[in-house]
Amino acid sequence: MKNFILFLVFKISTNVYAHQLEENKPTKQNTAVLCMDMINSFFQREEGDLINSGKDEFPVNDANNNFVSCVNSVLTQFYSNNIVYVYDCYPENHLTDVVNYPGFNAFDIIPFTVAGCQVQNMWPKHAKPGSLGANFHQNLSFLSSNKLLKATDVETDSFTAFMDKDRKGVPAFENGHTLEDFLKQKNIKHVVLVGVDPKHCIFGSGWHAAQLGFKAYVVNDAIRTGNMHSLIRPFEEEGGEVIQRNDLSNYFPWVSAAAS
Repeated sequence: MKNFILFLVFKISTNVYAHQLEENKPTKQNTAVLCMDMINSFFQREEGDLINSGKDEFPVNDANNNFVSCVNSVLTQFYSNNIVYVYDCYPENHLTDVVNYPGFNAFDIIPFTVAGCQVQNMWPKHAKPGSLGANFHQNLSFLSSNKLLKATDVETDSFTAFMDKDRKGVPAFENGHTLEDFLKQKNIKHVVLVGVDPKHCIFGSGWHAAQLGFKAYVVNDAIRTGNMHSLIRPFEEEGGEVIQRNDLSNYFPWVSAAAS
């Protein structure tokens, strides 16, 4: 009898584990894509914009539209209702606007005593509501109406799609729902990230996604590349994976190998 009971427990445990594995496999329905900061401020040369700063980490040289095409090639492989366009929307007189701090330059990191921050990056004017810089790149494939604004609080910065820098505020959709709400309501298990600004936004969002229990993937040749070695390790330590577009069909079986 004892052996029989042990056998039943083993059988039930095995079946539960097999069910969980099956439930967590990527499907079109349980996979979301976060398209990060594909707005003009990161592409076009406007006075005061990030791209005019002379910093190597931000200019996106895409004269031939190759980078945007790479991003589009990923977006079109996923369920459009599960695509979220995440982007900066800094109000006027934001605490990070360098013009408010005489003697400092854009990209300086200065001591701070507000918003729970000890230091703060200073930014050139960019992504202001109603400006050309806040608009999406004209060649970006816009496949859903899911738009998540970040950095909307004048008193704190916001890098990732899940949490403001002060860890108090949370970026939200127009209906007030957070990204975590959105993903869990849709029973999302897997999150794919593409777009620009890997240092501040993409890997931070991926790291938070992994911490919240989602399987996160950064598509390396569909992000604005740079020196990312220091970013990849903590992301992978949380269970995230850095993949290439031609790997997509290996992870997501509905993706066409030719398309990736």
